[in-house]
Amino acid sequence: MLVVDEEISRLLPALLIATVDKFAQLPWKGATQMLFGQADKYCDRHGFRSPDLEDSDSHPKVGNLPRAYSTPHASLRPPDLIIQDELHLIAGPLGTLVGLYETAIDHLCTWMVGGQAVRPKVIAATATIRRASD
Repeated sequence: MLVVDEEISRLLPALLIATVDKFAQLPWKGATQMLFGQADKYCDRHGFRSPDLEDSDSHPKVGNLPRAYSTPHASLRPPDLIIQDELHLIAGPLGTLVGLYETAIDHLCTWMVGGQAVRPKVIAATATIRRASD
């Protein structure tokens, strides 16, 4: 289990449980993009890296830790599944912002396979989507 943002961004767990405010970091913290597969290197000591991280491509031997290097790494698949709950409780300006982030997250989670766009499956509470068409 990881609970520190930097570890979550670097080690990219298969399951992430977060509140919507976690996505509010997207414009200000470049490392957040790695949660959506946008990693370009892998460091043996620290995990995945993105171009926005201010970090060295190599690290000297420290104590029992051997010298570490960052190597190029292909982008990863973005999340396949998003489970939303309690979004119907967010009203006013915060609700508007959540809607904007939701659109951005949908875009970041979409990837191309054989020329076809594959979007994540979204599961939401009935109270959240009851009046979605309105």
